Amino acid sequence: MSDLDRKELETALYDFVSVTKQAIREAVGPLADRIEMLERRATKGMMFVGTYSRAADYARGSVVVVDGQSWCAIREVMAGEAPAASDAWSLMARKGKDGKDAGR
Repeated sequence: MSDLDRKELETALYDFVSVTKQAIREAVGPLADRIEMLERRATKGMMFVGTYSRAADYARGSVVVVDGQSWCAIREVMAGEAPAASDAWSLMARKGKDGKDAGR
C-alpha cells in the first residue's frame, strides 16, 4: 500500500468516524433530554417541605401546610400557584377542630 493510499484510507476512516459520531449524537441527544426531563418529574414519594411560600417553586410530591390544611403538589408548581387556587395541588387533610374539646 502506498503512502497516498494509506493517507486516503486514513482520511476516509476519519470522515466515517466523524459522521458516525454526529449521527449517534443526533439520535441519542433527544433521548438523553427526555430521560433528564422524566427524572426531574419523578419523585420518590411525597416530601414534607413545610409552610407554603408564595415565592417558592415546588416539585411534584411536595407537601405544604396552609391555614392548618395539608396540600400535595400533583405536578411541578411555579411560584405564586397557591393551594386551593391552582389545579397543581390536591388537598390531603382538611383543617379540623382545634382539639380544645378533646377528652370531654
